[in-house]
Amino acid sequence: MIIVAHCTCNAEALEHNQVGPIYSSVSFSSSKDKYMGTAKGNYGRKMYSDPEYKRKMSIATTFDRVEVVKYCKNCGREFTVIRTVKNGIQHVSRKERKSCSSFCAHSRIVTEETKRRISKNANPWNKNKRYKTGENVKKRKKKDCYCDNCGKELKRKGKTGLCIRCYISKKRKNIDKLSIYRRLCNFDFGLSNFSDEFDFFLIEEHGWYKSKNQGDNLTGVSRDHIVSVKYGFEHGILPYIMKHPANCQLLQHNKNSSKYDKCDLTIEELLDKIKMWNEKYD
Repeated sequence: MIIVAHCTCNAEALEHNQVGPIYSSVSFSSSKDKYMGTAKGNYGRKMYSDPEYKRKMSIATTFDRVEVVKYCKNCGREFTVIRTVKNGIQHVSRKERKSCSSFCAHSRIVTEETKRRISKNANPWNKNKRYKTGENVKKRKKKDCYCDNCGKELKRKGKTGLCIRCYISKKRKNIDKLSIYRRLCNFDFGLSNFSDEFDFFLIEEHGWYKSKNQGDNLTGVSRDHIVSVKYGFEHGILPYIMKHPANCQLLQHNKNSSKYDKCDLTIEELLDKIKMWNEKYD
């Protein structure tokens, strides 16, 4: 219950059955006041250009305030709150204080029954949920995990089934094998021997690719494997097939890099192309 005390009344407050001093010097912003003082719309500009209009708008958006005495629900101590009055009705905010201090607001009465339930890991506020406590909890058995390569004991087993040392060594071996395979697949023929098969106009337009420290032509042309080297490495294709002129095309180096391991032909189509190439030039 809200009790109003220790306050004087004026004629306007008595007319609306309000008790307490009325403060009309404090202005509360309306929904339009967010544009006040800005250049957004005519509203803000008129407020600066017309002082009389600004005064009228200030009066129109001013709400009265009343001081109300309340008592703390926990300790009974007296405290005051300020409410706004609009059309003779007090506005009670949802965030209005209900206690005299934060200490009273956060104080809780914990009974012995509540303490007993908390000590047993139960939830006294929700009877529908049941928690396993004490001896009812079954402990999960820890599975023994070992590395598939060296047999080292692991805390948990990943997708590879290897420890970190075996995984790195295996990855390094694959990288070394791929680098050797890549060198064996390098093209070793002259483009001038097959002038009808390649687009030399692309070279005239962009030039050959050169790295940053070797001439700086990053958009130049380079030779590209139609069936990628990584695909050939993963599927065990002989380097002789990979470095055949029929597997070569001219591309700008940036497009060649973005292609990565994609293939423009299947291995069957490449073999047919090599057969036709050999029949033509051999």
